[in-house]
Amino acid sequence: MVSLSFAFCLNAVAPAVVVPLMIGLLKDGYGLKKQIPIKIIASATLENLTILIIFGITSVFVINTFASKEQSVGTTIGMSILQIVVGFLGGIILAIPGFLFKVKELHKLNNNVVKFIFCFIVILGM
Repeated sequence: MVSLSFAFCLNAVAPAVVVPLMIGLLKDGYGLKKQIPIKIIASATLENLTILIIFGITSVFVINTFASKEQSVGTTIGMSILQIVVGFLGGIILAIPGFLFKVKELHKLNNNVVKFIFCFIVILGM
C-alpha cells in the first residue's frame, strides 16, 4: 500500500512545467482554433486534483496499518472532499482584497496601508 501511495505522488503532473509551456504555445499561435493548450491545462488540473484525493485515501490506509485508531473509508473520502471545498472557499476569500484594491491603484495608497493589506492576506493564508 505504501508503494501505491508513492506511485500516485510520482504520477502528478507538475504545473510549473505544463502551464508555461502551454501559455508559450498560445502566444506562438498554436492550438488557438481548438483551444488545445487550454484543455491540456484544465485536464492536468483535474488530474492533479484526482491524484491528491487518491493519495490522501491511500495514505490513510497506510497510517491505519501502523496506528491503533482506525478511520473508515467514507470518513476519509468525505474529509478529502471537505478539504478541497474549504480550500476553494479560502482562495475566493483571499482573492476578494485583490479585486477591491486593483494593482493599478496600489501606488496611490499609503505605504503602511499596502503593508497592512499584505499582512492581512498572509495571515489569512496561514
